[in-house]
Amino acid sequence: MSDTKNRIEWIDFAKGISIILVVYGHSGLSGVPFWGNFFSAIRMPFFFFCSGLLFRYTKYPQITSLIKRRYGTLVRPFFYFSLMVLLLEYFIQKNWMSYAITTLIHGWGGYALWFIPVLFGTELWFYTICRISKGNQMAMVSMIVISTILGYLTYYYNLPNNYNVCFILTSVLFYGVGNLVSPHIINFFKESAVWKIILAACVFFMVTLTFLFNPCKPDFGANFLVGPATYSAGIGGAFFMCCLAALICKISVKPVALIKAAVVFMGKNSYVVLAFHQIILLLLGKYINVPGSIERIIMWVILVILIKTINRYFPYILGRK
Repeated sequence: MSDTKNRIEWIDFAKGISIILVVYGHSGLSGVPFWGNFFSAIRMPFFFFCSGLLFRYTKYPQITSLIKRRYGTLVRPFFYFSLMVLLLEYFIQKNWMSYAITTLIHGWGGYALWFIPVLFGTELWFYTICRISKGNQMAMVSMIVISTILGYLTYYYNLPNNYNVCFILTSVLFYGVGNLVSPHIINFFKESAVWKIILAACVFFMVTLTFLFNPCKPDFGANFLVGPATYSAGIGGAFFMCCLAALICKISVKPVALIKAAVVFMGKNSYVVLAFHQIILLLLGKYINVPGSIERIIMWVILVILIKTINRYFPYILGRK
C-alpha cells in the first residue's frame, strides 16, 4: 500500500472516531462521569485538527479558488442538509415556523450542523493567515496565537455570536496546529516503532487530563471556552486520538480490520453522519418506543442507507462526480 493510502487511512480512521464521539456525545456520553467531560473537551478540537491535517494553501492561488472548491464540498451540502433537517423538524416542533425563523437568523445552535459554517470560516481565515505570513511558520504561529486571544475575549465579553462565528477565532488554533504538524506527525507514524507511538499516546493522554483544571466542561458550539485548560486539553486530546488511530491502523487482525473498515467508512462520510444523526435520534425517540441501545442501532442503519443513497444517486450534493 502506498504512503498516500496509508496516510488517508489513519486520517479517515481518526475522522471516523471523531464523528462517532460527536454522535455519542449527543446521545448520552457527555453525561458519563469523567469520560463525558474528557470527550467533551477533545471531540470538536479533534475534528478541527483532523480537518487541518491535509489542507495545503499552496493549492489555491487565490482565495476565490478556495471558496469555489469549498462551496461544492461544504457550503452547498450545508444548504441541502439544513433544508432537509429543517423540514424534518416539522414533525417535532410545536411552533415550526418560529423555530425555522430562529434557526435561519441565529444558526443551528445545539445541532452539530453549526460546525460546517465555522469550518468554512476557519479555512478561509487560516488561508488568509497563510497568505499574509507567506508561509513563514513563526509569523503563522504568532497570528494564530493573536487570533486565539481575540477568540477568548469574544467569549469573555459574551459578544453576539450568530452561527457561532466568534468561535472561528479559536477553532483556527486547532485547525492550524493540525496543519502545521501534519508532515511531522505523518512521518512519525510512518517511521516510528509501535512502542514510540504508544509512548507518545501516553504523554498526550496526560496532557489531555488538564481538562480537570477547568471548573466545568466547554461548549464549543456556543463559544463557551471556560479557561486555558480548554486549549491544552483540546490539543493534547487531538494528538492522543491520532496516535490511537495510527496504532489501530497498524493492526491487521481480521476482527479489528472489520471494525477499522466500518470506522473509516464513517470517517469518509462524516458529513452525512454529522448532519442527520441528531434529527434521526429525535424522531426515533418521539415516534418509536424502543430501548436506547436499539434506537442507536436503528440510527446507524438509517445513516448507512442515507450515505449509500446520497453517494450513489445524489453525489452532486457532496461535490462529488
